[in-house]
Amino acid sequence: MNMLTNQQLGQLKRVARFLVLGLALLSSLACGIGESLLGGGKSAGTVSELWPDVPPLEGATPADLEMPLGFRLIIQAMTRGGIDYIAYTTDQTADAVKDFYTAERMEAEGWKAADLDGNETDQLSCVSDTTDASSAGVLCLFARQEDEKDILLAIVVAENEQTQQTEVFYARIDASQFETPQAEGVAPDGTAPTLTAVATVPSVERALPDAPVREFVYAGANFQVTQAVITNRDPNDPTLTLPDSFHVELTLSAENPTQYTILFEAGLLQLTFNNGTVVEQPFGGFIATRDTLVVNVNGPVAPDTAWEGASLTLDEVGKEPITVPLSGNPPEVVPPISLGTGDPVTAQNQSGQEIQYRVTGATLNLDGFMFGSGTRAPLGQRFLKVTVHVTDVSAGDILAGGGDFRIQADGVLSDMVHDETGALILSQGTETDLTFWFVVPAEAQSLILVANVWGVAAELPLSR
Repeated sequence: MNMLTNQQLGQLKRVARFLVLGLALLSSLACGIGESLLGGGKSAGTVSELWPDVPPLEGATPADLEMPLGFRLIIQAMTRGGIDYIAYTTDQTADAVKDFYTAERMEAEGWKAADLDGNETDQLSCVSDTTDASSAGVLCLFARQEDEKDILLAIVVAENEQTQQTEVFYARIDASQFETPQAEGVAPDGTAPTLTAVATVPSVERALPDAPVREFVYAGANFQVTQAVITNRDPNDPTLTLPDSFHVELTLSAENPTQYTILFEAGLLQLTFNNGTVVEQPFGGFIATRDTLVVNVNGPVAPDTAWEGASLTLDEVGKEPITVPLSGNPPEVVPPISLGTGDPVTAQNQSGQEIQYRVTGATLNLDGFMFGSGTRAPLGQRFLKVTVHVTDVSAGDILAGGGDFRIQADGVLSDMVHDETGALILSQGTETDLTFWFVVPAEAQSLILVANVWGVAAELPLSR
């Protein structure tokens, strides 16, 4: 049996203490070591059976358990070496498992106790994560030398309240590959080690440039990307950095400049990157008039994710989507399509009074108003906004409003969907402008505004 020198044992103690400190921190953030084992993954480990120099726990059976996240992150951050692991479940308590793996029992198999801070006097290599009188989780660490390699054995124990089983995770680590700088002033033989500095993961911040501004209009709201970054900082604690674990954080402001509430139903914000990474965020609700909404799109991304070639898409079920590139020159804003209008026409209402109608403006829009709220046009359709100048040329008062009009699109009549002005009473010789909205097929070839539908109808053709 190869024996560890004092220098090698000192190095392994420093590694072990770092793991204990790191796991204690991560487990406290996750409410205990026990919870870190309950990830629900389906990975039975890298080996099929327990190593012959590790005493098996009586009655324990192999189980499909995910490697604890905190432990995996610590290993990825600290070592270039290998790690093998296997998981078991048992009916015994965490304390019973800890009592089984005593320093004496493990020394009989060639393992050296790590003598960890915070342990019990009779168990040099085990520390407990206690939330009450009993152990919610246990971490035991042992070391040995094997084929000129420094080997660390970690035994992580947690009680699963859901299954009423205790989960035991064994990890065998090539600790000679750990990057743990020795603290200043520590003796070469490893006596009285005190860890004051550890290897850190460099912070990565890939920010989306502030210029040009990325903005767009959707459903009448003015959207603007106010901040966007790809980073390896922990989203729960930005002071921490994670190895090979990146996420994107994008913030949008959405301003409603209109006098109406803007509605979003079953919407989705989607970030798409050149490497195939996609991050999605459900989007719905409303923006009150003259109000601004802040929207965050966050999610994990691959380590090689960059802003070059990225895009942001916003769409709702059954509505026209919009996609905005996040690199290169911003796309040109597509204005509403203005339609040509003809000469004024005069018609008689149902009372025989004469009214003159003249279309002063008509546009096709992706965004508009429907039944009192701002919204996006349905797929394959457009909003038609029409303003009509109405003059009372009769000998008395008349009532004029959007309800007097229909739109005929390729021969099909339909009612307005929003009356911006409302009904007005006009006296002899007075005039006013009425504005109202329709929904028409995007590719309609013939658009005719039909006025005075309750009397002698008059047609006002609109041309593209």
